[in-house]
Amino acid sequence: MLDIIYKRRSVREYQPNCVIAKEVYLELIKAGVMAPSARNGQPWSFICVDDSEIIKELAEKVPMVNRFRDASGFILVLLDLTKNPCPLAHQDLAAATQNIMLAATAMNIGTCWIGLKDTVGRIEVIKEVLNISDDYELFSMIAVGMPKNDDAFHQVDRPIDELVKFNRG
Repeated sequence: MLDIIYKRRSVREYQPNCVIAKEVYLELIKAGVMAPSARNGQPWSFICVDDSEIIKELAEKVPMVNRFRDASGFILVLLDLTKNPCPLAHQDLAAATQNIMLAATAMNIGTCWIGLKDTVGRIEVIKEVLNISDDYELFSMIAVGMPKNDDAFHQVDRPIDELVKFNRG
């Protein structure tokens, strides 16, 4: 498991025209819903976008998405407001997002977390394009695809000596 964590990277360049099977998206979502959830609220909902025309429309209308136009698709992680989420729900969504990205890494699929929470402008356009009701709050968008570069999953050594203290700050 640690090797997957250590080799996960934000992939920003993808092989164009690669198709990720719907079954793979479903497997990634399955990993997402296994994330811890405060009070077992499981406040999440997911939208998988794999239609090339919708990806093109999103890329044209949302500059941040345009840089990922060669991705095979996207997974949106949403807060389902109908589930009366607790104040810690966004932490649940972050854990689900991370689980999805780690599962993708284990399958040698590249991902990049595109933050959406509180990004004025982006959210409205995405909700309009994907016909998302106000019962959902967009939290994150994960670009998914086959990395363009062979070394996309290289391991980086990040020293932690200066970041960690024991017992007191």
